[in-house]
Amino acid sequence: MIMKYLGVFVLIFSFSNGFTNNNYISSEPERQTIVHNGIDRDFFVYLPDSYNPKKPTPLVLNFHGYGGTAYMFMYNTGFNDIADKENFIVVHPQGTFLNERSHWNVGGSARGSKVDDYDFVRVLIEYLEGKYNIDSNRIYAAGMSNGGYFSLGLACQLSDKIAAIASVTGSMTPEMSKKCQTDKPIGILQLHGTKDAAVPYKGRQGWSLSIQEVISFWTSKNGIQTRARVKAVPDIDKNDGSTVEKHTYSGGKNNTDVVHYKVIGGGHDWFGNRGNKDINATKLIWDYFSKYTIEGKED
Repeated sequence: MIMKYLGVFVLIFSFSNGFTNNNYISSEPERQTIVHNGIDRDFFVYLPDSYNPKKPTPLVLNFHGYGGTAYMFMYNTGFNDIADKENFIVVHPQGTFLNERSHWNVGGSARGSKVDDYDFVRVLIEYLEGKYNIDSNRIYAAGMSNGGYFSLGLACQLSDKIAAIASVTGSMTPEMSKKCQTDKPIGILQLHGTKDAAVPYKGRQGWSLSIQEVISFWTSKNGIQTRARVKAVPDIDKNDGSTVEKHTYSGGKNNTDVVHYKVIGGGHDWFGNRGNKDINATKLIWDYFSKYTIEGKED
């Protein structure tokens, strides 16, 4: 089926035997495609069983890492399961290919890409708002690695749309920090391992900021002047080779905060699924998101 929406041609493919409309809601993710700037952009839409088209529903955008696929990332993170319990829609977009590997255009390892991923996400949100009853005050973005970079980039480029951001093993490129023009405070959740070999915790000159630089960047943007409250997370799994500290920077504009789960000895993993088992990244992300609207953190 082909439809035209806001000047963008939309192709919809059913991922299961069912289909989704106002009369029937599939409990399986549905693969859909929009054509943006002449490129087919795929994504999977998951509607929870509790979705009611008459009620505004939060939306989580979940971005895979460099070389990854939306399909595998969808199942590895387990967002769909939490969506069923908490009643939010999850969309898992697929990146385009650069040098035969999927990516999100944030600079750094993606230098040379010509794809406007930020505009793609803006158009994607508009499309989803037109098709489903999205709560426009509760749209969130999460991602891992290159997808984590991209989520932080969305905090700069789409702060008028995104209420809060989560980055797992991601960082910011120098290009991102220099081009970040937003003055709007936004909730930031950063989860990162100190022994991450792919995205080094201490950064890589000319390619990736250190995680402390990322934290400082967003605490400054949010107007946070207090030092972090540091709390040790219970070491539930003694055999995973890592422990976790929670660093909370609070007191920002619009009640925003910046929270960092520092996984000491942790690697390049989606925590809870692989690597550290003391925390579950997916559950922590939704718990963080659920406290935010586009206006800031709720009391």
